[in-house]
Amino acid sequence: MSEGRPKRKAALAASPDRESSASKRQRREHTAASSVVSADNVTDPGDFTGKTFQQAQEQIINELIKYTDDEGLEIFSIFAMLPSRSLTDYYALIKKPTSLSSVRKKVYGQEGRGAPTGRTFLKSWDAFETEVSWIWRNAREYNEDGSGVYNLAGELEVRESYLNLRQW
Repeated sequence: MSEGRPKRKAALAASPDRESSASKRQRREHTAASSVVSADNVTDPGDFTGKTFQQAQEQIINELIKYTDDEGLEIFSIFAMLPSRSLTDYYALIKKPTSLSSVRKKVYGQEGRGAPTGRTFLKSWDAFETEVSWIWRNAREYNEDGSGVYNLAGELEVRESYLNLRQW
């Protein structure tokens, strides 16, 4: 058996507390995993005409957080905040934990609990896309292939790519 990422089922079996946390996560992703986001079915929520680079970044992050599926569920809300610190195996495995909220803070120019500077720390589209990509890369690394969160990470990637490419 090769050493690699710990399997989520093994981690859950080792700790009943984590199992209840996973059950809550499964309920949140229940209907989200059944929806499919693709370039063909993504609706255009607006454009970036007349907006600054930073305003466009803010719009993308806010659209991802508020994006709803056909049933009206905000399916990417699971990526809005970092996982609980009680998931020690997550933080041992994931070297660059990232959430939509942490990206939004960088867009606002905010470090830690300090006041926002109003100037984005992400000075290029490449920097912005790389930062957002950590969200789905981390979700895929930590969660088992085929799980709801793993699949939802792919949907987030498609949606974010569409938002970035449509105007810039």
